[in-house]
Amino acid sequence: MMAVSSSELIDIQAHKISAHTTPSPLLWSSRLTAYVKGADYEYVPRTILDEVTAYIPSGRLTAIMGSSGSGKTTLLNVLAGRDRESNLRSSGYATYNGLEKPKNVRIAYVTQQDTLPHNLSVREALQYAAELRSVWERAHQRNSVVEGVLSRLGLTRCANTIIGKEGEKGCSGGEKRRISIAVQLLTGASALFCDEPTSGLDSATALQVVQTLKHLVADALEFHDCSLWEALRHIVSDPAILLYRYQPPSLPVALYFATWIAFQATLFTILPGTIAIGQPTPAGERLCYRLNGFKCWLITVLTSLLLWVTGVIDLHFIASNWSELLSASTYYAWILAVLALVKAHLAPSHLMDRKFSGNFFTDLYNGIELNPRVGKYWDVKLFHNGHCAMTGWTSM
Repeated sequence: MMAVSSSELIDIQAHKISAHTTPSPLLWSSRLTAYVKGADYEYVPRTILDEVTAYIPSGRLTAIMGSSGSGKTTLLNVLAGRDRESNLRSSGYATYNGLEKPKNVRIAYVTQQDTLPHNLSVREALQYAAELRSVWERAHQRNSVVEGVLSRLGLTRCANTIIGKEGEKGCSGGEKRRISIAVQLLTGASALFCDEPTSGLDSATALQVVQTLKHLVADALEFHDCSLWEALRHIVSDPAILLYRYQPPSLPVALYFATWIAFQATLFTILPGTIAIGQPTPAGERLCYRLNGFKCWLITVLTSLLLWVTGVIDLHFIASNWSELLSASTYYAWILAVLALVKAHLAPSHLMDRKFSGNFFTDLYNGIELNPRVGKYWDVKLFHNGHCAMTGWTSM
């Protein structure tokens, strides 16, 4: 079992997934047992997965190892939302970047058996698959993507070969596996699940398939371009793509970040500490500082561990939503810069410790006040540049 996550930074987290199946109520038998509909036999559920928790990071090739019948395919089916069998009951849930069933995440799935049109050539099969997708509306876009996939998966030499079927001359087993992978790449998926990609192949062919998957992951940017057809050209032709990829963080991530800042600000404000006098500012002001950083750091780390152990928070949320947290910090920084600019004009901490450049954007970016403060001890720069950075990185 293998899962390839693309460069869109889609982290997949499985949370205590369990799956149980019961024998079909219709007649089925084995050497020792027979179940007949309506007979006085108890249908004993079989546990396939028992509270499985896993983490599949983005940009990685992850292999799920296990003996035959251990539940590898069932786990992939649950993660991909394919657990719709009538006799399968699953519990738990999977998250993608910390969210359950996000609308912008697509999962591609390569089944164990190759299901390909045997009477078409490799290129024709991929072109046909591309025409069925709504990702590319123009013919030249589809053709460009198909040729890129053929090259990327090493299928150029057999592009005009009829795929064929068992008992007929056509593509080899390894080539058919790569064709199946190529078809799924055309879906514009964020992650690719492969069920037994090397099953039924000899060692040399299996190694070639695995190396193909490794190359897709190693060249993550090209993998992303393959699925979305040259992202840069899309951005130039459609600015909405740029706005979509750099949109504000989701509400849960924004609330998480805001709660973190509020918690740190509260600790920075209320915890006692030794009062120290700093060096004179250019205007001759001697500023006072409350030295409580270590106490803030210690309480933050202990609180994080306590909430994690008790299950109140999931620390994987940070890793799963890292890009959105960075986006949240960027938006927060710009809001803070605007507020600092307004404060420097309306309520400066020290009139003489201000420096105007004459350019609005320079003043906005660099700030006007040398030491913007709220009250006697609350130094804005010290809090954001020193306090939050120290506690944040050590906690993560």
